[in-house]
Amino acid sequence: SVRPVIIGLRPNRACIGQPINSTVSESVVAQPGCITAGIIRFTTSSPTGLTMSAITHDSTANTYTMILSWVPTAQQTGPQGFCAAAIDTLNQQSDQWCITFVVGVDSPDLNRPVIVQGSASPLGTVFANQSLFSIQASKTVNRPSLNGTNIYFNDAATNSTVIQYDAGWSPNILYSGNTITILVTNYIWTYGHTYYITMDEGFSSGTEFCGPESIKITDPFFWRFNIWDPGLSSTTSTTTAAPTTHTVTSRPVSTSTVNTLLTTTGIQVTTTIMIATTTTTTASTVTTSEKKKIF
Repeated sequence: SVRPVIIGLRPNRACIGQPINSTVSESVVAQPGCITAGIIRFTTSSPTGLTMSAITHDSTANTYTMILSWVPTAQQTGPQGFCAAAIDTLNQQSDQWCITFVVGVDSPDLNRPVIVQGSASPLGTVFANQSLFSIQASKTVNRPSLNGTNIYFNDAATNSTVIQYDAGWSPNILYSGNTITILVTNYIWTYGHTYYITMDEGFSSGTEFCGPESIKITDPFFWRFNIWDPGLSSTTSTTTAAPTTHTVTSRPVSTSTVNTLLTTTGIQVTTTIMIATTTTTTASTVTTSEKKKIF
């Protein structure tokens, strides 16, 4: 018969930063090796003051959960370990599952990307050959000590993972100070698509003791970027208006001349001639431009 297993919400040997006098609430989740068996108890070793709830059963997932509660004190500063093993109704025991609380130390946080602060790059619209990505943590970080701690690049159109790298060993991920750099190789992004990045718990680890781990990032809006589509690039269209001719006739202007042939007794006789002026103008060609933008 197959032995039970602790599947946990955290991986085995996880390292958790825990401030003094803060409340710890962690779950230990076990699953029997066969459907006819059940989990009847956990054997544990724990720090002073840590309490454990009764075991609850989820019949749908066939899992058994125990909740840990604890408020570490200043006297408990430093690493404090908790270990558990599940025992089923067939008296079979699982492998031991352990986590370490580092009291008095904060786990590193991956800074939520903000364009103004530049905590992650790139954001917004990038070209399809974009290959370099980076994000900053709240403190100096190292590579995780556990393999299977991944970063995922996901296509928002399908919510499917298109690239993933294991931070435990992948040469595509570099840790330097508080900056993590990811180099994407052998992949071309799809024009017009939006992608988002998620990370497993412990993608970054602190430098104290066992290396307190960053939390899991599953929010699809935590770090997003769009791929520029050249088919929707800016265009300019030109419209030329046909020439228009306008004719303007000015008001007649009269002029007077002396008619020397028709004078008597010194009285001058004048003849008035009306002169009209016509002006023709042609309108200039008019050009208008219209721009269409992608985003």
